[in-house]
Amino acid sequence: MQGETRKAFHYTIKAKAESIFATAILKRTAIGVHEPEKPILWFSTHPLLDPTAYKAINEAGVIRRVRFDQMVELGLFRFGVDRAHLLHWTRLWRAARMTRKTAEALAETGIEQGADPLQWFGSLVDIPLDETVSIEVYQNDEWKTLN
Repeated sequence: MQGETRKAFHYTIKAKAESIFATAILKRTAIGVHEPEKPILWFSTHPLLDPTAYKAINEAGVIRRVRFDQMVELGLFRFGVDRAHLLHWTRLWRAARMTRKTAEALAETGIEQGADPLQWFGSLVDIPLDETVSIEVYQNDEWKTLN
């Protein structure tokens, strides 16, 4: 694998990808982040779609996560970044000033959703699109490179 980039992916849906393309920046999320914690731009090495990236919908007052086929209907994109530029989860939560209790709860919730926190990476800074190593869209049951 010499010369091959070890990638982690930021997974998103078409509506959010359009915003990313418009600004040419992958931005950190501050949802649920409280001082002194820092916002994180999340990535995963999951080869298909990290289970924590599934969107939630409100159906008659009941919040539920969508199925994979529904995610595909929303339009799936992923932005690949060289893992050398990211922090692994084992270091990320501390660097983001997350409390141990919050980190454990986040990992536990991810595991309940079928994720593996050891596949999680992140950045504490926004990443310009020109620093990504791949941009891909999910079509016909496979990831296809756009760039």
